[in-house]
Amino acid sequence: MNSFSIYYSTPFDVPAPFSYEVSFEFSEDEKLTFEMIYTDREELSEDEILNDGFTENDNYKWSGNLDSIWNNQIDELFARTEARNSLVDQEIILKSDKKEFAPKNYKEWNLLIQDLIQAVFETSGKEQPWQMELKIIKNGQKKTQLMKVLFAKREVDFAFRSNIKMDWAKAKKFMELIYLGEFDEEKSITQQPEKEGVYLCFDQLTWYKLGHAITNPHGNKSYLGKLEFELVGLV
Repeated sequence: MNSFSIYYSTPFDVPAPFSYEVSFEFSEDEKLTFEMIYTDREELSEDEILNDGFTENDNYKWSGNLDSIWNNQIDELFARTEARNSLVDQEIILKSDKKEFAPKNYKEWNLLIQDLIQAVFETSGKEQPWQMELKIIKNGQKKTQLMKVLFAKREVDFAFRSNIKMDWAKAKKFMELIYLGEFDEEKSITQQPEKEGVYLCFDQLTWYKLGHAITNPHGNKSYLGKLEFELVGLV
C-alpha cells in the first residue's frame, strides 16, 4: 500500500462552531494519522460555542490502525476516481503518488469521509458505536432487539435472532430513515415501556414511542408506517 492523504473541509456556508477541516495521512504500513480542527471560532463567545453543544476545544488528533476493510474501501474508490481540472475552492483534496487532485466523484468521497471520521472515533475510543434498542409490545407479548452499527468494521450486529442480516448500505439507509422522524423529547419516557406500542431507545435511558414521541415529518404521512414495517422485521 502506497502512502496517501485525504483532506476535507466543510462547505463554505457551514458556520462556526460547526465548521471544521480534517486530514487523514496513511503511511505505507497502513498507519493512519488523523487530525480534526474546528475553524472560524475566533469571533464566537464561549457561551455561543457551549450553547451549540460544543466545548472550547473540540480539536482531535489520533494515530493508529483502522480495520483492514477500510483500506480496501479506500483503494477501491481511488481506483475509479478521476481528477477535477482545478484545486481551487475544493472541499476534498486527495494526494497519492506525488499527485494532488480533487475528485470528480465528490459525493462518494464525501460519504466515505463522514463514515471514516466515525470509524476513527470508534477505533480510538472517542465515541461508542451507534446502537438502537427496540421494544415492541402487542397483545400482551414483548419482543426486543438490540442493533449496533459498527463504523470501525463496517458491520451491523444484532443481539437477538442471529438469522437477521443487514449490509452496510442498507444500515446507512435505515439510520437515515429513523432520523427523518420528528422526535419530541418531552413526550419520551425514562422507565422501561409497559404499555402497548413500538419503542426506540438510543442512549440506554430514553424511550421514544412511535406515533407519540416520534411522529411523521412534515408532509410525509407514510413515514411512521414505513418505519414500523422495517422495525417489525427486526424482531
